[in-house]
Amino acid sequence: SPEAMSRKRARSPGRLPGLEVEMVCGTIPVVYLEQQCVFTEHASWMLQTALNASCRVDSLYETFESRRVVSECWRCLALSEDHITLVRMKRPDLRHVSAIGASGKRSVTFALVIALCLDNCALLDGLWSELSERRLEKPFLEVLEQAKVGDSTASSEERLRMREAQKEARRQRRRYQEEEQEAPQHAGGHLECHGVELDVVLGSVPVVSLDPESVFSENVSWLLQTALDLCGKADSCFVYDEDPRIMAACSRDLGLSPHEMGVVRMKEEEVRHIKAVGVSGKRSMMLAVFVAHCLHDPEALDRIFDDVQSYNRQLAAAVDEVMRGARRLTRGVRGLGRSRREREDREEPKRRQVDNGPARYWRSGGDADGGDRD
Repeated sequence: SPEAMSRKRARSPGRLPGLEVEMVCGTIPVVYLEQQCVFTEHASWMLQTALNASCRVDSLYETFESRRVVSECWRCLALSEDHITLVRMKRPDLRHVSAIGASGKRSVTFALVIALCLDNCALLDGLWSELSERRLEKPFLEVLEQAKVGDSTASSEERLRMREAQKEARRQRRRYQEEEQEAPQHAGGHLECHGVELDVVLGSVPVVSLDPESVFSENVSWLLQTALDLCGKADSCFVYDEDPRIMAACSRDLGLSPHEMGVVRMKEEEVRHIKAVGVSGKRSMMLAVFVAHCLHDPEALDRIFDDVQSYNRQLAAAVDEVMRGARRLTRGVRGLGRSRREREDREEPKRRQVDNGPARYWRSGGDADGGDRD
């Protein structure tokens, strides 16, 4: 009961209603969670997000027995074996992480979230943005700070590690708050051209819908292979990535449901931070990845100019207009620069005028509209 858990120490002002958190054996959180607590309905997705998992929550952990832990629960908290559920993570590299729920499955799940965060704050990386979206980051930080190590049961190394984990949690929270403040929010910008609908979320993540009749539809595989110098299939360069920040932004800013979002990231280690969203099948994902790649590597278009221009001038003109629109939607975002050709366009606009039309992102070797000559 919460009365039993509170027996060893008085309730401190500011603690969350409906939540009691104690520590036993140095590093094992014991959680009593009531229905009224703000985290009751959020415990499941928090554990899934911390582990980047999409399977059932109760498949991520298992129960086990430990006489030492049971004894400590009775000695320190007056909780008998019948009133606790002792669990540990199933994942081999996390089997040392254990937790105790004292009020059902949701208390077990939330106790594991706390245990994971205190064990390795790198796991918080996927949590803070989602917590921030739901305005839960401050109460969750209070929970982590509430989880203290009992001096009588923890070694000096355990106490030091837990304090460092709590400091890291605070640093993570500050970093995410700074990123959320610095990142441009969805400004309402929207691009429609050449059968492409383009939006940008979180400042630099393109969201693409592609019409089957678009010039891109039949050529996007070749375009992505050329840009990335791929020998294999175009879709081999990216993998699905259910990033909770991106999904929340697409839902909030664009009104998309989860089953409409094809969130992907590039596969190679050095570019795995580049993410994109396709909302009309795999070809839209390929085009979104191409746009994201070119936004992060402005010289990419320069490198493939001759190949694209000779392959299909209509495609070259479409890429030109789409990338110009993408630049406008991401203007001011740190880490996204302009290509050499775009800088030259800004410095010498008259040299790139075609029939008094707008300056091209690429030089034009065809008609003013970028099409082939008859």
